Amino acid sequence: MIPSTVRWIAAAILLVLVATGCSKVRETAPDRTATEQYLLSTATDRAVSRLIVKLPAGTKVFIDPSRFEAYDRGYAIGAVRDRFLASGVHLTDNRSDAQAVVEIRSGALSTNESEALVGLPAFSIPIPLTGDLDLPEVALLKQVRRRGLAKIGFTAYWIENGALADRADPVIGVSGYNDWTFLGIGWHDGDVVPDQLPPEARRRDREKNGSAEADP
Repeated sequence: MIPSTVRWIAAAILLVLVATGCSKVRETAPDRTATEQYLLSTATDRAVSRLIVKLPAGTKVFIDPSRFEAYDRGYAIGAVRDRFLASGVHLTDNRSDAQAVVEIRSGALSTNESEALVGLPAFSIPIPLTGDLDLPEVALLKQVRRRGLAKIGFTAYWIENGALADRADPVIGVSGYNDWTFLGIGWHDGDVVPDQLPPEARRRDREKNGSAEADP
C-alpha cells in the first residue's frame, strides 16, 4: 500500500501542474518596461494639467527645453507644448519669430519602489564542499509599492526687453500602484495598475522583471 504521505505529495504536484499549465512565449524586451513608462507619462500628465498659463491668447511663444533634463523628456515636452496651445497662445519653432520665450524645467521625473514583507526573505545557506543553497522567499503577506513622480515648472520672458512675462511654481503629479501577495495569492490596487496594459506589454514587463508568471 502507498503511504499516505506519498499520496499527499503526488496530489500536491498534480494540483500545481494543473494550476500552472500555461504557455509562455519569450520576446525581445526593451531596456525599460511599459509599466515604468506608463507610471512616468501618467505622472507627467497630472503635473502638466496643473500648470496655469497666463500669457495673453495669441502670443507667439517659443518653448525652450534646453534646461529640461529627465527620463521620457520627449513626452514631457510634448505635454507642456499641448498645455500652452490649449491656453490659446501660438507656438513657433523659431525663437526669432516669438514674442515670448518659455523655459521649462523638471525637478523630478522618475519612479520609486519600496517593499514590505511579513514572512522570510530569500537567503542562502553555505554548504561545505558544494556551495550555497539558495532558499526562496516565503511571503505570508507582501506589498510592493511603485510610484511615478513628476515635478515641472516654467518661466516665460518677453524677447523685446527680457522682462518676466509669466511663471509657474513647480507642480507635482503622482501615479502609482501596489502589488499585494497573501499566502501565494496576488492582486493589484492603485490608480495605475499593470492590468490596464495590453497583454503583450504585461508579458514583456514580467520577463524584464524576472517574473515566472505566464499568460494562460
